[in-house]
Amino acid sequence: MSQGKKHPYKEAKLVHGKRAYIEFYAFSDSTKSLVRKRIFCPAKYKTPQMIERWANDWIPQINKGLEDGFYFKVESEPEPLPAPTQKSLLIDVLKEVLADKKAQVRGKTLGTYTSVFKKFESFLKSKGLQETTIEDFTQSHAYDYRNYLTGVYENSNKTANNNITCTKLLFEGALEKGYIAKNPLAIKTLPETDSDQHEVFTLEHQNILEEYLNENDFELFVFTRLMYYAFIRPAEIRGLRLANIDLTKRVIDVPGKIAKNRRTDIVPISNSLYNALLRYAQGRNHTNNFYLFGKGLQVDKYPMAINHAYKRHKRALEVCGLTEYNYTLYSWKHTGASRAYEVTKDILRLSKLLRHASTKETENYLRSIGVRLKSDPLEYDW
Repeated sequence: MSQGKKHPYKEAKLVHGKRAYIEFYAFSDSTKSLVRKRIFCPAKYKTPQMIERWANDWIPQINKGLEDGFYFKVESEPEPLPAPTQKSLLIDVLKEVLADKKAQVRGKTLGTYTSVFKKFESFLKSKGLQETTIEDFTQSHAYDYRNYLTGVYENSNKTANNNITCTKLLFEGALEKGYIAKNPLAIKTLPETDSDQHEVFTLEHQNILEEYLNENDFELFVFTRLMYYAFIRPAEIRGLRLANIDLTKRVIDVPGKIAKNRRTDIVPISNSLYNALLRYAQGRNHTNNFYLFGKGLQVDKYPMAINHAYKRHKRALEVCGLTEYNYTLYSWKHTGASRAYEVTKDILRLSKLLRHASTKETENYLRSIGVRLKSDPLEYDW
């Protein structure tokens, strides 16, 4: 029990139960004793984090009111306690909006929202903004996020613009729910040109870089082989565990929870990729739950930092004198797709290997990386 300026009281505290509530005791002029009061958490705050945030906004103000002399008067309503302006964590609000999206959209669109949300969440963690409220997220943060996409993820201007647009739609959901009055993601788009697309390595540059990586950074070499031969994206490789690699059946299981398209797929292992993985596996005896490329680009129980592989690859480009070109880590996937089409001319087979939803998506992708598609000769003249 505590003693306020006028009356005794018991401080407010959060009580968890079937429905969370704040409990406190205030002096009653009627009974001349302490009376319990409960304030139930609004139903819209569903997660433990949102409930804690709600309680942390209320409790200090309740306790201040009690200390200043709040009490229950005879035959009258108690003096009103000041209601704080509710501030909600940005990440919790966007999770709530994303849950709404899951009920509104399906398939590829839902996968896009989920993928974009994960990128945005990684940005918040990298900047120490996990505890930022949605009201405190500004346009300055939005521009930082765009720089993060083009820098850490090496997104082209077009891809960065698409990510910003999708993230902006999540914030629109928060706007509709009344959490914010203005969308901070309403920022200028980056100019888009043909040079925005990631470059495919020339054969000469490919040979130079492969030779360097094979001799000086074998872990990154194997990492790029997964991109080049299996078309697995960097973020997906980062989530692969040893259990996902079956060298006996020569397949890789890409779980839906780490896949960009949110679908679980089986990817075949080519002969060249098999040999690289076999060399990588030598002397690395770990449990199947370890990451294939974990901390420091090694087999480890902890995941690798998001931008670690990108930084290692950038250093390799510098050593090989290839920084003046528009090459990035993602160039290995594009180069692999380009070389595969040149050899097979089989758009249907390549579409399956790329895990695309349709051959039309594959055709658009190949054109975007500068591949000239095969066309049948005309049988007639006019």
